[in-house]
Amino acid sequence: MPITFWAKGKIATSDGSHPPALGEVVLDVGKAGNVEADKFPSCTKAQLEATSTQTAERVCRSAIIGKGEATVEVAFPESAPFTTEGPLVIFNGGQKGGKALAFIHAYLSVPAPTAVITPVVTTREHKGPYRLHVVTKIPVVAGGAGSLISFHLEVTRKGYLTANCSNGHFSAHVQALFRDGPTVGGSFVRPCTAID
Repeated sequence: MPITFWAKGKIATSDGSHPPALGEVVLDVGKAGNVEADKFPSCTKAQLEATSTQTAERVCRSAIIGKGEATVEVAFPESAPFTTEGPLVIFNGGQKGGKALAFIHAYLSVPAPTAVITPVVTTREHKGPYRLHVVTKIPVVAGGAGSLISFHLEVTRKGYLTANCSNGHFSAHVQALFRDGPTVGGSFVRPCTAID
């Protein structure tokens, strides 16, 4: 059955200093989930590069599968850190060779207007209780001075994500890998109920 997916997070250090930059997020999802990327219009990374949010939405409107927002803290040497925020738009990148591809487009206005394109690659694997392996690689922001500190996003395109609830629960494991920093992670299980 079709489902929606949302995620949000905050990143901070215990002493309030500038946090390390997030480099990669790996999500392993249980047997219930599936991505139907081949059933929807797709967009290429080249179509999204160097574009504002409005331009990206106009060029690839039919490939939009979700939206959100992100906040980045930028800390250049010998200057006080500052934050910048911008919208996120998630585009279907299609399916090829057993891999489903999506692109998260973020447009940040400072320190200079910049489009940041984050690829999300989903493959089917057999890793214990998990079947979907999702890797999101976050590009370097502001020459390495930018660190993601908060985000929320939601995939709402009906039918792009599907799931069944035959075993009565939804399970996942997530890992966040920071550049020049720690790797943190955790697992969760949530009950689910099928709706006819």
